Amino acid sequence: MALVEPVYVLKRCMGARTETDTKGVATKMRQLKLLGLTLMAILSLSVVATSAASALTLEGLPAKLKFSFASTAGEKTQLVTLSNKNILCESVSGSGEFLSARLGDVEFKFIKCKDDVIGTTCTGLSDTSGNITVKGEFHLRHLLSPSEAFVTLAILVSGVHFSCLGILFTVNGCVASDDVLTEKGGVNAVNVLRSSYFANFLQSGGDAVVKSIDTDNSLGMEACTLLTKQENGTAETSGQLGSGTINGFKNEKGETVTALIDLTGTQ
Repeated sequence: MALVEPVYVLKRCMGARTETDTKGVATKMRQLKLLGLTLMAILSLSVVATSAASALTLEGLPAKLKFSFASTAGEKTQLVTLSNKNILCESVSGSGEFLSARLGDVEFKFIKCKDDVIGTTCTGLSDTSGNITVKGEFHLRHLLSPSEAFVTLAILVSGVHFSCLGILFTVNGCVASDDVLTEKGGVNAVNVLRSSYFANFLQSGGDAVVKSIDTDNSLGMEACTLLTKQENGTAETSGQLGSGTINGFKNEKGETVTALIDLTGTQ
């Protein structure tokens, strides 16, 4: 079947990310050099684009693949869940960009946030009233073990500061989604060609449900924990509750592309 637009494959491997750009029936391929940048050793990706006429694997620096994120309509998001209160936000929007074969940058804007105990507005230190910006790094990892075809979206955050009625909160650590799906209520998204994916972040009793994920070298599991501190108090294990859609994949030319999560490669 002819592909009208490029197809990007997010592949579980320790090798190169690859790309072949296609526009209409014309095929243009170019080679680049892969950078093995690892800031947090998680899932290695390679990007492959194929045309109907031919397919070529190219070793190279990945195109700057960008995407968007939007929380599920009609559902509030709990930015953090604590033992004595939750920080609830009306919605979340965000964007991200793959910067290497293993990770990328992401930024989320939590909108109209309040303390759920007395309804006090909560605001990030550099945000307008009621909004909280969270910047970090995103990573893809096996949710359980390499033998299981489940993948999680892990977000590493550092130094997120916001205040509610003059009380300063600081959030650091890692939060990981449940199994990434094709859509809400859909199926496992691995090896399914998609223009969008669904991620769900779960908590129970103020604590994250997904608290450990597979290591990069697949030798075991390691912790993924979110910590929230009020003023100068002790950091408290916390969770996040919310879901949303990852979509709007675009290459460095701004062209809309389709993505595939492929875990069949070797490490």
